[in-house]
Amino acid sequence: MKNRKISILHWVVSPFSTKSYGGLEFIENYLLNIKSKNYKFELFSKDLVNGDRRAGSNIKLIRHFEFLMKYDVFYYLSFIKKTNNSFLRIGFNSPILSLLDNSGKSVVWFQNQIGFFGKMTYLPFYSLFKNRYKKSHFIFCSKYLLNSFCCFYPDFPKKNLHLIYNFTDLAINTKKKIVKSKYFKIIYIGQINYEKGFDTLINACDFLYKKNFPFNLHIIGSKRLWNNKKIINLNLSDKKYIKSYKQVKHSAIGGYLKDKDVLIVPSKWDEPFGIVAVEGLSAGLIVISSQKGGLSEIIEDGRNGLSFKPNNHIDLANKILQVYEMNDLQKYKLINSGFAKVRALFNEYKFKKDFFKLVNNFQ
Repeated sequence: MKNRKISILHWVVSPFSTKSYGGLEFIENYLLNIKSKNYKFELFSKDLVNGDRRAGSNIKLIRHFEFLMKYDVFYYLSFIKKTNNSFLRIGFNSPILSLLDNSGKSVVWFQNQIGFFGKMTYLPFYSLFKNRYKKSHFIFCSKYLLNSFCCFYPDFPKKNLHLIYNFTDLAINTKKKIVKSKYFKIIYIGQINYEKGFDTLINACDFLYKKNFPFNLHIIGSKRLWNNKKIINLNLSDKKYIKSYKQVKHSAIGGYLKDKDVLIVPSKWDEPFGIVAVEGLSAGLIVISSQKGGLSEIIEDGRNGLSFKPNNHIDLANKILQVYEMNDLQKYKLINSGFAKVRALFNEYKFKKDFFKLVNNFQ
C-alpha cells in the first residue's frame, strides 16, 4: 500500500484537451505537494511547466519521441509508457488519455468541457470507443459539468463519475469589518473579454457613474487586452472610476480583496466552476454574479450573495445599488452565509477527503 505512485499529466492545449479558465494549475500544485504515507505524486510534462520547478524532483520531463512531441497522441503514449508501474494516472481535461490507456488505471479530471471540431463535448469518438472509455473514471469540478456529461452520455456508468469541488486556500476572513468610505469599492478579477461579461460590468458602471453614484471599479487583469478589438470600443482609458492592476500572484489576491465591498462575476458563458466567486466569499465580500454554469452552485441569490440576469447591465447596476443601500446587519448576514458555504463545500479538507475516497477505492 505504501508509496504507490500517482502520475499526473500536465495539461496541454489541443483538440483533445483545453487549458482551464480557473484554478487548474493550483490543483496540480496542491496534488504535487500532498504529504501522504501511502501515495507519491509526480507530474509529467513536455517542459518545465512555465519555467517553474514547482515540486522539485516530482516533475518529470517527457523526452520520448521528442521530435513528434508536438503531436499530442505521442505525448500521451509516452506518458503511458513512462508510468507503466504507476498505481494511477491523472489527466486534466484529457479524455484521449482514457482512450489510449486500456489498463483502466486512468482518471480524467474535467475542469472544463473540450472543443472538438468546433463542438463542445467531452469524449471524442465516443460511439466508436465507448468500451475503452468506460474503463476509466471521470472527476468533475461542478455539478454543472457532471450533469452536462450525463446529458451527452446517459449510458455511462454512474459509479465511474465523481464530483470533487475545487477549493480556495485563502483563509476565511472572519474579522471582516464593514467600513464606509467615500467611494463604494467594486472589484473584478479575471480575463478582460466578452465571454466573462466584462462589457456588461462596464456598461453597468457607466450607468451608475451617470447617476453620480460614488464608487471605484478595481480591475485585476491583463491590461494588454484593453486593446482587443472587442474591448477597445469600451474606451476603458477614459473611465475615471477605474483603478487597474496588473495580474497578481495567487498568493496576493487576498490582500486586494480584503478592503473591497463587492466582487462582480458577470460571466456570459457557462462557468465550469467559478473559483473567483469562492475567493470572494472567503474574503468576506458580497459577491454579485450571473448564474451561468457552476456559479449557480456557489452563489444563492439572497442567501450568500446576489445574482443578476446575464448580459443585463441595468439589473447588475441595480444589484450593486441594493448592496450599497443595505444596513450592516443585512450585509453581515450575506457575508456569514458565504463563510458557511465555503466551509461546507469549497475547503481543503473536503477536497482531500473526496479525492482520497476515490483513490482508496480504486482497484
